[in-house]
Amino acid sequence: GDKVKPGQVILLLEAGADAESPNAEGQTALMSVARTGNVEAAKLLLKHGANIDAREAWGGQTALMWAAAQDQPEMIRFLASRGADVNARSEVRDWPRRMTAEERPKDLNRGGLTGLMFAARDGRMEAVRALLAAGANVNYADPDGSTPLLVALMNGHWDVAKLLIGSGADVNTWDRW
Repeated sequence: GDKVKPGQVILLLEAGADAESPNAEGQTALMSVARTGNVEAAKLLLKHGANIDAREAWGGQTALMWAAAQDQPEMIRFLASRGADVNARSEVRDWPRRMTAEERPKDLNRGGLTGLMFAARDGRMEAVRALLAAGANVNYADPDGSTPLLVALMNGHWDVAKLLIGSGADVNTWDRW
């Protein structure tokens, strides 16, 4: 869609719009502008009371996670400078096991990813740099023991893996599998 303009945000807020304004799925206006990198709109929303660490309902993801997945380093730096939790993790789910005729194990993503893990998974180099500079934990592991380094390697992002190793990622960590 079209990028939200700061002037439109001002008009809506002055008309009484709720800066938090979650939709039925818990998505806030701050999340929407975070993934587009619109820092000026994010500043206005925070100034008017938007919750910087609000979580959407399905995956428990924050605006910073959305910015990381969309490679928005300026937004990451801004949100971190305003106190966003750079080590927050998404919802963790323990999916029930189901027996099927197929014998191989089913890979059901359990969640528990941080912004750094979203960025590493998608090969978002500048987002990874911004998150590391903001203090993101380079060795955080999801519930299955996968660290940002393992996530980058599993997805073939060798340049991100090299950056993570240079930033102190533990090369001897094993995941559950």
